[in-house]
Amino acid sequence: MKVYNVTENNRTEAMEMIANEIRQLENLYDLVDTEIDDICDPIEIGVCKFNPSRVLKELDPIAYEMWVDDYIEQKAEDFYYDLAYGYTTEIEIFDYVFKSEKVAD
Repeated sequence: MKVYNVTENNRTEAMEMIANEIRQLENLYDLVDTEIDDICDPIEIGVCKFNPSRVLKELDPIAYEMWVDDYIEQKAEDFYYDLAYGYTTEIEIFDYVFKSEKVAD
């Protein structure tokens, strides 16, 4: 695991790396499916139950892709917010751990 210490000087570069890594995340769709399934109740048709993520993916693929885009954007925004306001933050993506320590007041 490589540690990438984020400083004021390399913040933009770090954000670009994070955005690229998140987009390439192989299990991104699994993470999104889990989020959808955790938030929404199973869909019942007769005696059959379906995962909400499957229903959304198959019946409205555009809405599903929008959910994926929102998920990526939210993860990047959360990290960026912490960086921008000097909070200690960490995000692990593939072989990298991006760390930023709280800026002293």
